[in-house]
Amino acid sequence: MPSSRTPTQASVAIVLGPPLPRGTTSRGVTNVTRQPTHVGTVIASPRGNPQSGANVRGNQPPQRHLPPSAVRIRFALLASDAHACTRCPRMTPGSAVLGNRNGPLTARVVVVGEAPGRFGSHKSGVPFTGDQSGIYFERLLPHAGLTRRDIFIANAAQCNPRDDAGRNDKPSVAELRNCSSYLRGILDLLQPRLVVTLGRVALDALSLIEKHHIELATQVGTAVPWHGTHVVPLYHPSGRAMARRPFAQQAKDYARVKSILNSPPVPVPSQGRG
Repeated sequence: MPSSRTPTQASVAIVLGPPLPRGTTSRGVTNVTRQPTHVGTVIASPRGNPQSGANVRGNQPPQRHLPPSAVRIRFALLASDAHACTRCPRMTPGSAVLGNRNGPLTARVVVVGEAPGRFGSHKSGVPFTGDQSGIYFERLLPHAGLTRRDIFIANAAQCNPRDDAGRNDKPSVAELRNCSSYLRGILDLLQPRLVVTLGRVALDALSLIEKHHIELATQVGTAVPWHGTHVVPLYHPSGRAMARRPFAQQAKDYARVKSILNSPPVPVPSQGRG
């Protein structure tokens, strides 16, 4: 069931940056969400219903090999819907960190973090910037042979969760479920070669999309088949995680990502997506 709010051409351009393809109208964009396709149904899930993303999608397969213009339009609608979402009471409306600053839609690697930090991406709109986690992430990324131009950064929760004292807090299970349709929409649109998770919360978010039994402690830095791609679990680059997994060790973990990317792609089970 489509959202009651019709995104306009201007709203799509604001979210994504580039304008809509010539000849595409706001009415045409709305029609994209009404097509009986996997990703189109995801972005049209009604707001306020925490389970809508899982229910409307069912087991429909995602569309493959969409033209770049269609990917841009569907991502713009997905981002617009995330910004308008009001499902989580302790999240600030309109604060979702999802848009053109997350990375290129052609990225072969999608990095999944936990949630925007109040001193970092919640303020800047750029994932992993402006706080200690962002500083560590910037230092670790080159060990994987990657730059921000090579990756798209998503989050398990699109907005910044805070406790009663206003401090950063871990997303609740309900909040992860509320954001699950957005994360799945991102992955099904981009269809990356690798999904790199940062921390346990990111792994929990993936399990809501498709159940897995990946253990961070024992499988860190290894490629595990999941949802038609491979997941490489890494530790979160926060100060607390550094106490358990020091920077030097995490740098070696990121180097394993580089090794995986430099190796021939490994086939994944055909039933992985859907």
